[in-house]
Formats: sequence, C-alpha cells, structure tokens
Amino acid sequence: MNFQKIYDYFFSNNYMTKMPTFGEVLASNVITLLLLLIILGLYIAGKVLLMKKIYGEKKMWQGAIPVLGLMKLYDAVELNKLFAISILIPVIGLIPYFIFCYKLPAAFGEKQPAFPYLTIFFSPIIMLMLATDQKYEYQYVRGKNVPFQGAFALNNTQTTTETTPQATTEVVNQPTAEVPTQQSSDLNNLQ
Repeated sequence: MNFQKIYDYFFSNNYMTKMPTFGEVLASNVITLLLLLIILGLYIAGKVLLMKKIYGEKKMWQGAIPVLGLMKLYDAVELNKLFAISILIPVIGLIPYFIFCYKLPAAFGEKQPAFPYLTIFFSPIIMLMLATDQKYEYQYVRGKNVPFQGAFALNNTQTTTETTPQATTEVVNQPTAEVPTQQSSDLNNLQ
C-alpha cells in the first residue's frame, strides 16, 4: 500500500505515473474505513455511558440511537432537544453540536477553561472520560439548571424530608409503630 502512489496518480500533473493497483486502493480504503469505525464506536460508547451516568441503566440504550440519544443529552445540558435534529443537516448541524460539546464538561463539574474546547475537537475521548471517571458527577437537577454538590446534597435533602414528618408525628402523639411505615412510604415516594 503506497499512499504516495495513489496521491500522485490523482493529484499530480505528471501523466506518466503508474496507476495504483486495485490492492493498494482497497487497502487504503479499508484502513480508512476501520479508523472511521473505531472513532464511531468510541463515540457511541461515550454516548451510551453518558446516558447511563445521567439517566440510569434503564435508559442508557437510548444513547445508541443517533438522534434520540443526542436529544436526551442536549436536554441534560439545558439545550433545546430539537437542535438534535439539525445534526442531520451536514454543516449547520455542527453548530448546536459544538455548543453541546462546549456545555458538556460544565454539566459534570469540570472548571478548567480549556476543557470545553478539547471536548469540541475530541468529543469521543472526552465523553468516555466524563462517563467513566468517578470524579465527574452530573451536576444539574433536570429542568432547573441548579447545581448541587454531588450525592451528599441529595442525601441532605432526603434526611430533611425524613425528619420533618417525624417532628410532626411527635407533636400529634401518634404511636411509634406507624412512624417506620410512614418513613418507608416517604422513601418509596422519593425513589
């Protein structure tokens, strides 16, 4: 496989160059196809793992579906879901995708200024890194764009909601046998 021979045949003004063999052309195309498939596989794996980290294991399969996965991820970083349809338009669709790539690290708590730009150019690698590294945790409450500090803040809100019914039940002087059943129903409602 000689890339220079293929390049010379198509782009040089020298008409005496020898035509590349079928094997050389096929080999160069197969290598290019394999590289594109590897990059596509990394991209899909990154989307699926990001979906698992944001929405849980039951909805992670949606990341493998091209437009639906992007719609969910756009929604996770507070972009309009319908921008995901624009990815089907060749050049114009890249603009919302670049905005998504720019906002994605902030949604996971990354504060370094170069990180959003790296995400634009190396999105499959950065998506995998955000999805698999334990230090990155999804930082927004869906639909509100309110940052919280990881699972600790969620545990604080659960304990405050659990303690308020206990305080009211003690004032009303209900029997203590009903308190655990009420707490378990509150926990079921939160889940």
